[in-house]
Amino acid sequence: MANILIVDDDPAVQITIRLLLERAGHHVTVAGDGHKGLALFEASPFDLLFLDIFMPGMDGLETMRHIRALAPAIPIIVISGRSITPDAHAEPDFLKMATKLGAVQAFRSRSGQTRCSPR
Repeated sequence: MANILIVDDDPAVQITIRLLLERAGHHVTVAGDGHKGLALFEASPFDLLFLDIFMPGMDGLETMRHIRALAPAIPIIVISGRSITPDAHAEPDFLKMATKLGAVQAFRSRSGQTRCSPR
């Protein structure tokens, strides 16, 4: 079981990803913005992070920079409902939310993972 942090300002996205991951047996924590996400990350160890790019206040790119300074090796899955290209943020694990419910399963299948590995 992995300890996973979701940072996204959209409650529908939060619920969708959280339910998929909890059904797979993972522990999930949710933050609605970058400031709260960073505070949670600093307070607890996480194995994986789902991070929205476009959020009010501290956006996903700034949040990612802070998290990378604290834990350079943590896997971060960047998610966005807006049209951007993966090159814009230099993260290999980019999921465009247009794929909706299948996004998490598609990533897991592509990466060959059925579980998230602990750090």
